Amino acid sequence: MSRLEALVAATLADPLAAARAHAAGGGRVIGYYTCNVPVELILAAGAFPLHLPHRTDGRTPRADHYMEPLFDRALRSAFDRWLAGEFAFVDSVVLPRSQDSAQRVYYYMTELIRTGEIPGPPARLFDLLKVPRAASESYTLRSARSIAADLGATPEQLAGAIERMNVRRNLLTGLARHAAAARTPGGGFVSRVLTAGLYAEPQAFDDALAEWLNTPAASARRGPRIALLGSTPPDERLHRTIEEGGGVVTGEHHLLGPVRHGPAITAGGDPFVALARSYHAHVATVRDFGKPLIEALAGWPNLDGAIMWLTEEDDALAWQAPGLVRAARDAGLPLLALTRQDWLVTESSRTSVLEYVGRLCER
Repeated sequence: MSRLEALVAATLADPLAAARAHAAGGGRVIGYYTCNVPVELILAAGAFPLHLPHRTDGRTPRADHYMEPLFDRALRSAFDRWLAGEFAFVDSVVLPRSQDSAQRVYYYMTELIRTGEIPGPPARLFDLLKVPRAASESYTLRSARSIAADLGATPEQLAGAIERMNVRRNLLTGLARHAAAARTPGGGFVSRVLTAGLYAEPQAFDDALAEWLNTPAASARRGPRIALLGSTPPDERLHRTIEEGGGVVTGEHHLLGPVRHGPAITAGGDPFVALARSYHAHVATVRDFGKPLIEALAGWPNLDGAIMWLTEEDDALAWQAPGLVRAARDAGLPLLALTRQDWLVTESSRTSVLEYVGRLCER
């Protein structure tokens, strides 16, 4: 077992372990949800960035007391853990206004803390505005400066944090290249690595991934090469289903996929301006995800098929589905469109995936 595989296994067994250890040693931990929150700002504040982890057993008794049914299921699970006090060691949590569920959780938590129903940690709101206008970019810049001031990040610290995250971006790009060439282990390996990167100690994760990428690549796995698009899966169960049918996931595009942080940020000048410009132009939100999906579909080499998987709660992404279906049809690429899906992946969904992959294997 490689160092990366060992780190991933340990991290996914206890996603809070590294952050708890950091806090126990006197360090700050700042939580966040989705990469619409710039991790650079958290690193620049000298804190451990912890993406809020979820469970996949479907039980959220505390969250159910406050939430309407159609909430992002992963965030619903994380909110349940928050209410249970599992994030008590976290200094604060930054949530993005760009996702409706996250914005609502911000208001819920702020009121629950104000009324003394739970002790915290407090929630903060980051507003990534994506309207393609200069005024929108300026607004995102003000939002970044405001959160940085709240967290205690300075321009000098931010410049270094951008460099660190550019390293992470390059590593995830390398991982995606290995996946595109079908030269990664099976069992949902890439999905597991991507998820572990949200919870592991940043430097330890980057070092382990760099070491893995620098080892000789494995032989290419055989089978139809399939792209997985749409909603963020709960774990690697969809990947394993595709592999069970004889296929290989050679690319995935969702909000926590390999390009979740956007391209490398060019340094120079005011780092806050560079950060805001990059997130405004390049980091996808659930509201403008259609174009990146279509571009990603066109950019992956040697695809035999694609699966568009959209959950029942992902109503914003559903508006992008017709354009993606047309793009796949125009490219002559067989597309399995699974919409209004249960986040935990039902047996019916598994059957549809297996039948689809089976047809690709017969071609």
